[in-house]
Amino acid sequence: MDWVAANTLAAVVLALLVLLIGRLGTLSPQVMHLLWLGVLIKLALPPLLFFELPILEPAAAANFAADSRVDGLRLDPLPASSSPSLGISAGSIGVEESAPAWSGLEFSLLLVWTLGAGLLLAQQARALLSLRRRWRAARGAPLWLQAECSRLAIILGAPVPELRLASIGSPFVWGTLRPRLLWPEQELNRGELPRLRAILAHELAHLRRGDQRLAALELLLATALWWHPLFWFARGRMREQAELCCDAWAVWAVP
Repeated sequence: MDWVAANTLAAVVLALLVLLIGRLGTLSPQVMHLLWLGVLIKLALPPLLFFELPILEPAAAANFAADSRVDGLRLDPLPASSSPSLGISAGSIGVEESAPAWSGLEFSLLLVWTLGAGLLLAQQARALLSLRRRWRAARGAPLWLQAECSRLAIILGAPVPELRLASIGSPFVWGTLRPRLLWPEQELNRGELPRLRAILAHELAHLRRGDQRLAALELLLATALWWHPLFWFARGRMREQAELCCDAWAVWAVP
């Protein structure tokens, strides 16, 4: 558990540094997003350097003793013929190294972590199934909205998603390999076309940046670090910067 404490300390220092940089406001949201992603990765990865005390093998220890000097006298190892023999060869004794037994506290922590990770995965699986049902129940978008989506996707260099209408509060994209865009049915007022274009550009910017693929990495990290408050703090800041990045893309694509 020592590496967990070491990683937490290093990630806290890094997060404080990123917060300080954000206060200064000298970097773009894209760079800030990458910095917060670095905090998450640092929090998840084990330390890269391990410091161990050197342990001499028996043969190396004999050579070390043979080459050592005490008070200017050379200490030579005894010849093999003069060493007392007990009639027991080195290989005749089988010594098995027993693995350290788990303490009750370690077993309890592992059990709590497993339960938490299982509940998180179950919640995500339930949300995904609900999203798939909603997608299957959605209806096709009108041609003029699909045309606007395709035109903006070309401008942004984003993949053209499959577009459908659903009874939802706000649009969102999903799909790691097959990009999809669910659009609210109430947001079909063609008289507000500039506003709709800006919203479309924002959602397409998520596809351009690959945020839907990054969400899969976030889920993997959340499964391992669901218990860590710094993970949720850093992930919230990272998503905040991602929204700012998409706003900047939308302003560029739809002045």
